[in-house]
Amino acid sequence: MEGHKDSVEPQTPEQLLLLSNFPCKARSPRFTPDGKSLLFLANAIEMVTHNGPSSLCKMDWETKKIEVLVDVVKLPDSQSTFPFPGIYTDNLLTSCFVSSDNLVLQSHYFSDMAILCINIKTGKVNVLKTRAQLLDAHLDLNLILISSSQPNCLPIISIGKLNSSDYSVSWEIVDDLNNSSSFSLVTSQIRSLYFQSHSVPIKGGGGTKTPFHFEYFLFGPNDNQKHGLVLIAHGGPHSLFDTSFVATRAYLALLGYHVLVVNYRGSTGFGLDYLNSLPSYCGERDIEDCMNALTDVFERYPSKIDSSKIFYFGGSHGGFIGGHLIARDIRIKVGVLYNPVCNI
Repeated sequence: MEGHKDSVEPQTPEQLLLLSNFPCKARSPRFTPDGKSLLFLANAIEMVTHNGPSSLCKMDWETKKIEVLVDVVKLPDSQSTFPFPGIYTDNLLTSCFVSSDNLVLQSHYFSDMAILCINIKTGKVNVLKTRAQLLDAHLDLNLILISSSQPNCLPIISIGKLNSSDYSVSWEIVDDLNNSSSFSLVTSQIRSLYFQSHSVPIKGGGGTKTPFHFEYFLFGPNDNQKHGLVLIAHGGPHSLFDTSFVATRAYLALLGYHVLVVNYRGSTGFGLDYLNSLPSYCGERDIEDCMNALTDVFERYPSKIDSSKIFYFGGSHGGFIGGHLIARDIRIKVGVLYNPVCNI
């Protein structure tokens, strides 16, 4: 508005400072608590997909020198107690610091969502909790606010106090819907569901530049009867369905179906090689993994699955997968495909 004292004058190119000359997208800049450094996320140079891992970078604000604190991981160390697949998150929280030297973020962690704590001086990564989402962090009080859940457990809100010396966390539950009297009937039914995650070896080693396994998780009625099964695969294809509670999936389980969720090769959260193993093989490796997941379920749970009632549900690239499965796998009787990619 003309004459308004608070109006902002447009900046000229000479007034703008290019902070990063990285040959990839840099985003989510955050100053460290002491104001001496600027942290930001940057996509992997080797990433040829539309979504994937990020590196965490630090710029010295005085010299503008950039160092990579946490680099992209191509293949997680399978021998480690907590193998690290890399950082998979869109943005850092505005309040992402839990102490002067430690940053927290949530990231896809194989088939889970995990809370990671990263020392901004050393770059060391610690896994604070899996199957949880980060809500907030408090710098001065060293507190973390999270929501944790899984397919057979409604979200639980907890506050954790971080001990920076050993990265242990003392958790205190703030709210637990599973113990609410208002939802006692529904929660008791949800808690009665079984839930299992499995890793399946890829036959023949999986080919060039691909890992040797994929993951799926399964949940459903926990009784001695056979039930039908709904197979679900995510879209993207470079995304992930993690093990958090999802009402629509729980609804299918409460109707009496086993729910099989497959994170096929090309999913995020497993390392760069896992992600890059799908391009040029769409309609092959993603389909193989879904079919092999179904075979693995039949072999592991022969007394639980009614093989005459196998269904599929998926959208976008998940719809693309569904079209292939219906045409190629006679075990699948019905498929629901929404906005599928099927006209190319």
